[in-house]
Amino acid sequence: MKKLIAVLLSLCLIAAMVPMAALADEAAPETEAASSSWYNRDNWSYDEAMNAWYYNGIPYVELTDDAPEWVVERWFGEDDYWHGGWHDGWHDGWWGEHKPVAYVGGQWYWDFGEALKAAGTDGTVTLTGTVYEDVTLEDVTVTGSYRWGGAFSGDVTTKGNVKLENLTVYGQIKVDSGKTVADNVSVRTSGYDVVVESGASFKMDSSCGIDYIWAWNGADVTAPGLHEVKKDKGSVWTDDVSEYYVAYAGGNYYNSLADALDANSSGTIKLLKSDTIGSGIIPTGVKLYISSGVTLTVKGTLKINGVVYNYGKVSGDVDTTVGTLFSYVDIDTVPSGAEVTVWHRSDRWHGDWDWRWDKWHNWVEDDGRNGEYWLTDGWYYYEVSEDGYVSDSGWFEVDQSAVSFSVRLEDDTEYRVWVETTSGGSLEADTTYAKEGEWVYITVEPNLGYALEELTVTRPNGSELKLERVRENYYRFEMPGVRVTVDGSFVRTTLPFTDVSLSDWFYEAVNYVYLNELMDGVSTTRFAPDTATNRAMVVEILYRMAGSPSVSGTSAFTDVSAAAWYADAVKWATDNGVVEGRSATVFDPNAAVSRQELAAMLYRYAQYKGYDVSIGENTNILSYTDVAGVAEYAMSAMQWACGSGVVNGTAAGVLSPNGSATRAQLATMLMRFIEYYD
Repeated sequence: MKKLIAVLLSLCLIAAMVPMAALADEAAPETEAASSSWYNRDNWSYDEAMNAWYYNGIPYVELTDDAPEWVVERWFGEDDYWHGGWHDGWHDGWWGEHKPVAYVGGQWYWDFGEALKAAGTDGTVTLTGTVYEDVTLEDVTVTGSYRWGGAFSGDVTTKGNVKLENLTVYGQIKVDSGKTVADNVSVRTSGYDVVVESGASFKMDSSCGIDYIWAWNGADVTAPGLHEVKKDKGSVWTDDVSEYYVAYAGGNYYNSLADALDANSSGTIKLLKSDTIGSGIIPTGVKLYISSGVTLTVKGTLKINGVVYNYGKVSGDVDTTVGTLFSYVDIDTVPSGAEVTVWHRSDRWHGDWDWRWDKWHNWVEDDGRNGEYWLTDGWYYYEVSEDGYVSDSGWFEVDQSAVSFSVRLEDDTEYRVWVETTSGGSLEADTTYAKEGEWVYITVEPNLGYALEELTVTRPNGSELKLERVRENYYRFEMPGVRVTVDGSFVRTTLPFTDVSLSDWFYEAVNYVYLNELMDGVSTTRFAPDTATNRAMVVEILYRMAGSPSVSGTSAFTDVSAAAWYADAVKWATDNGVVEGRSATVFDPNAAVSRQELAAMLYRYAQYKGYDVSIGENTNILSYTDVAGVAEYAMSAMQWACGSGVVNGTAAGVLSPNGSATRAQLATMLMRFIEYYD
């Protein structure tokens, strides 16, 4: 006791000489020797044998200069009195190397091996710290303290009857023999969390953070929530079987997509891993989901009668005549609140584009998430806008693969320079983003036969910026502190075609259809006036003249692919009686169009539009020497065409009804048709 009093007196003298900030460097005080109320605590005690102070039964030790830098703060409240003044604060007690690692039978242990010896066979060790080496446990229970934790930083090998509870293991649990039970145990390691040897037993409860177990043949494992995958030399227990199986359907896992299709004629099948399939069929009642990063390789032809939702890739030939292959498209935007709109390119002919909104494409899972789509194969055009201001756009292709990309509108220092798409020429800015005050340069490139009509740069509020002309077709403006839109328009000046001259009989007609965007050239410099037109070209032009109305479904013609640029035009034309097929299943899109066929198509189109075609009833075409060559189906049409002036003879008294209609003749008949009904 004398020794104890002397120690306390020394502590009090030191406390009187140091400022309050140094309080954390003092040892814990004894309750009986208090020169101030700060020391007066009944929950302090001192063990002379251990040379350690205790607070609520937890050991503290005298601090030294090399004490580890780990501290537990203890709040003492506003009644603490220190050196004549009130002290609202805390006392810091040092732990670290001196913290006991285990507790057995009312005793604290700084060495885990000693604690195991003290526990003996079938004893219990309460782990209060971290064991920093590999350990072997045999016939013992080790439980972590809810208050002070408990962890093994190395591997744990178990033998006999071992129970582990309320612990974290940063190594691997190796069940060597006997039975090991885990209750609320988390394993954080690479590779297998637990390895169970043959003849050993491992049982865990559902609260364990264990998701990867290897069990040799002959081992006994109970693992709620994990799936067993049997292997040649044992079993893997895991929460993610995609590493081991190819497909999943109806609660069962399969080694191939072919096996899953054989066993499931309806419902949902998920392709978990890349696989190869020969010729096969996705049944009508099946929805096949291809996981992200997974490729389905088709060696023959995969006939899709059901629906495929593709997050990955399909490589090979697929037949979607009956069913549909949808691929996932994700367009992320910065900022995320920007609006994304996507259009489908329905067709392309001689460089002319036709647009329609693909209303039949829904948002992913119909959840309305902006910028996410299920789309069929084809080219698409996207626009990203914010507050009604178009900030970015472009093309992307869906080709049996999922598509994902990001669009950045602006950041804190740079602003978007958005250039509109124009016809008759192009505009190009020298930068996509610019800081306020920077010069932005615009290059104007008119197409052959066009000239710039107007060029503007506007802010989102519609106000225009000042443009400076640097030289011909080259301009600049100073970037404001907001996004801008560059837009322009071009006008046609002369025909760009080298094979159409002013002296040609068809010059006026070609100029008319070109200026009115009914027909374009076969290239930028050739119109090919003497080339025969085909059925696909004509129905496409009539479809455009009708305003490209929406159609549903596909035609019954086997020679018209659903992906063909003229597919919608054929469906519209046959549905409305404008054009008929060669038979119920053949349209013959590439066949040349005769003059009487073209007259019949225009005649039926006029009827479709509700135009007056009665002039044909009183028109006599018997004076033409080859009138006998006019087919019965085309007789009324030829009478109307001749009476309205849409068709004239190819020579004096000659109709040439079976002659091929050239592009020049088509242009002429279109011009006369429009002018007659204008």
